[in-house]
Amino acid sequence: MLVVQGKDVIRIVDFDFTSSEIVEVDVPASLEVEASHNLGNWELSSIWNLGENEKIGGGKLLVETLRNNLFAPVYYFSSEKGNSLVEGSVFSSLAFPFLENKSNLGLINKIKLAIFSARFKDSKLTKIDLSNTSFLEKTRLKSGKDGYRVKGELPQELIWVFAHPLFLENKVFVSLINETGSSLIVGKMSKILETMGAKLGSVDNQNESSEDCEIAALNQDLLSDLSLVFSCRKVKEEKLEKNEIVLKIGKKFKERF
Repeated sequence: MLVVQGKDVIRIVDFDFTSSEIVEVDVPASLEVEASHNLGNWELSSIWNLGENEKIGGGKLLVETLRNNLFAPVYYFSSEKGNSLVEGSVFSSLAFPFLENKSNLGLINKIKLAIFSARFKDSKLTKIDLSNTSFLEKTRLKSGKDGYRVKGELPQELIWVFAHPLFLENKVFVSLINETGSSLIVGKMSKILETMGAKLGSVDNQNESSEDCEIAALNQDLLSDLSLVFSCRKVKEEKLEKNEIVLKIGKKFKERF
């Protein structure tokens, strides 16, 4: 999935190479969110610039904030130039890899997405407007403008978009070792994991440590995907089952979460 910065909407775009389909989830830019890294409440439209000002990175803060507020397991991001992958001409799609310089996508992945977009965005594109679902409700923002806030549970149609096929196929269970000194983080972690297609098993609340986070698994593909979402150190553990993951988080992780 690719998060694309925009003026009126922030797009979460799923490029499904198996079914040759593209699903675009439009998130209103006026959505009130709690920024990751404990930076307080902001409109979603302000998160990219906030990340730049805080020396975190605009795209990095955007995907982490969407992950924490929408429970979407996102990692890759693009500037507004990424909108050419879901709108405009075939040429605009093919030009994307050479015009986009603020994305964390490598050149090869940019080219793959550009070719896929050029082939299918006019015929296999499905749009979901998050503001028209029960997940959001209209509200008056602190700025005095009309906006949105998260209200309910993530709609089932979005869970299927955000779920990772590999996690569903392997019926993944995650054991959480919590060394953050707080149990409040467990609820959000559980929702993100469940949206991804995993099940949170045991939670072991231990004494606070100064560590960041570590993910242990036998299956290297599971390790890679989950470590991208949470930016954790990977450890291959031969003693674990193929569908088992152990996630350990500490104080440093809580501070940036």
